[in-house]
Amino acid sequence: MAGKSNTEAFERLPSQEIKERVKKVKENLSSRGYNDLSFLARGKRGLILYGKKGSKKVCIKYKNPFAKVNTIKHEFYILRYMRNMEIAPKPIELEKDFLVMEYIEGKLIKDFIEKVNKSNRDEIILLFWQLIDYMVMLDLIGLNKQEMNHPQKHIIINKRKSQKQSSNNSHIKPYLVDFERARFSKNPKNLSQFISYISGTKLKRFFGKQDIRLKGKRLREFISSYKKEVVKQKKISAPKIVKDFIRKNTTEQLKSILKEIKLCVFLSPKDLRDKVLIEAGEIPRGKTCSYSYLAKRVGTKAYRVVGSIMANNKFNPVIPCHRVIKANRELGSFNHKEDNLRKKDMLEKEGVDILKQGNKFYVSKDCFLG
Repeated sequence: MAGKSNTEAFERLPSQEIKERVKKVKENLSSRGYNDLSFLARGKRGLILYGKKGSKKVCIKYKNPFAKVNTIKHEFYILRYMRNMEIAPKPIELEKDFLVMEYIEGKLIKDFIEKVNKSNRDEIILLFWQLIDYMVMLDLIGLNKQEMNHPQKHIIINKRKSQKQSSNNSHIKPYLVDFERARFSKNPKNLSQFISYISGTKLKRFFGKQDIRLKGKRLREFISSYKKEVVKQKKISAPKIVKDFIRKNTTEQLKSILKEIKLCVFLSPKDLRDKVLIEAGEIPRGKTCSYSYLAKRVGTKAYRVVGSIMANNKFNPVIPCHRVIKANRELGSFNHKEDNLRKKDMLEKEGVDILKQGNKFYVSKDCFLG
């Protein structure tokens, strides 16, 4: 072992010695009430085991005995700080030699993208949009996750549908894991690192196979504007729900930048549905248009089809279907419902003038493209 660092010595231990260590760890944990223990992985900084405490499934990170720094203690406090954000495992217990946290079922992102079905293209886009939101939130709370430019082993994709997700959202939910290197910083780089990852050669090939349009150069261009806008934001405490926080608390300029970043990972205009959604994404804030206007823009007379595409839009509010109204400038339906008040509220917040005639609401001529 001479000349090797302590962490290298641990990672390179022979398999038989690892088995002996795992056996001792299991005996230790069994005496503390953990059962159904099995070995998951080893790394430079510890052993990872799966187990149960009662009926609860848990993940146990056992400390590297050679480590000079107690990384599991640091990770426990980071996870505790983030416990309401629903983007990482919840911490359960901290002992001298191990950390117990919620067990997240699913596949590592590197395995997920190798097996994913092309028919789930919308869900793949929504998945990467969720991850962009996660990176933004980490930047806003001032936490540098590290390793987001190569997160193949740091993102787990869970397929269980969350009760808190709306029906428009993908049932594929990502979680971030391994926060032992995370540090608070005045200049966090989570999104810039993640953009570097999705702009890489491997992800480009993956998106190409899924018929997903990736504008790598545009992504990198937006990062500079994004960084300047994030600096203007005050550092915030960890929120409860990432998406709601971004929607309610970020500046309009930052929202606009994030929309453009997300549209760089979006549909390829290969069929009518894709063309309509891409065109709808170009409707400017403070303006509205009719279904027939969208249809003409994409070269079709199938106005009803365009209406159906808008009614089934999974990408709201990035694709702002609420800005598409009737040809007579009446608001019309929203999310399959005659939800005029919600649609009215959303448009008014964007600067659209709304007029009321009887029980109906209409958009002013100045805010109507046709």
